[in-house]
This record gives sequence, structure tokens and C-alpha cells, in this order.
Amino acid sequence: MWQQQNRFYAQITDQPVQQMFAKAPGVFESTAGATLRFAEDGSTVAVTQFGKLLVASNTVRVAKN
Repeated sequence: MWQQQNRFYAQITDQPVQQMFAKAPGVFESTAGATLRFAEDGSTVAVTQFGKLLVASNTVRVAKN
């Protein structure tokens, strides 16, 4: 997961980039409904609906810094 200006993105290896939307501090959700929750100062992440991160309908093309 990374931030570019005021937008957030996530990418699973060899899968399309997906834009994530902040829902609460440390909680992000994709358009498809996958949720990422960061805990323990970001060293732990829980993914809900992991398969929805593999859905290509929410893909965007961005350049990572």
C-alpha cells in the first residue's frame, strides 16, 4: 500500500493496482469491497474479502515513486 498525493493504492504481486479509500484511521476499502486494517503501528495488516483485491474492475494505472 502506498500514498500518492491524497490518494491511496494497493497492489498484490503481479496483480493490477487498486485505489483504496480511507474509512477510518488505519482502515482502507477498495471499490470492490476488500478491506485492509493496519494494526500494531502498521506491522500487522488484516485483509477482509482478499479475493476482491484480485477483481480487475477497480484497477488504475499509476507510477510508483
